[in-house]
Amino acid sequence: MHCPDTRERLPQLAANLSAKVVEFMRQIAPKSTQIAGLRNPLNPSSILQLAELEAAAKSFKMPLQVFHATAAAQLDGAFAQIGTLRNAGVVVLTDPMFVTERKRIADLALQYRLPAFCVLIHDKRRLTEVSEIEHRSKAYW
Repeated sequence: MHCPDTRERLPQLAANLSAKVVEFMRQIAPKSTQIAGLRNPLNPSSILQLAELEAAAKSFKMPLQVFHATAAAQLDGAFAQIGTLRNAGVVVLTDPMFVTERKRIADLALQYRLPAFCVLIHDKRRLTEVSEIEHRSKAYW
């Protein structure tokens, strides 16, 4: 019997968290009427995560627009586009680059006054750090 290690289980865990993240967003940032999903399309696990986010958005009757960033240099442009949306909350899907750039993502969310909610599961030590993004971004809501 094969027991999957943590790296094999993380994409599925992140995908299952999408509904909870959307539910949390509705409670913490009730002015958010639509979702801006940020994903790295080069990450194969983002397909499953995006499908779960689409299902969660549909279940909460919230429109979803998806934005892509395949490199850190594309984050500014992605947030500039997201910043043009009205009453959007950002859901950042799991990707190693997003974990590395978590402080920058938080700063961009603050700059554009966007509540940001992250499904950035990489390892347990970073989960506490990642929660800083939600804490800092919701200061404007």
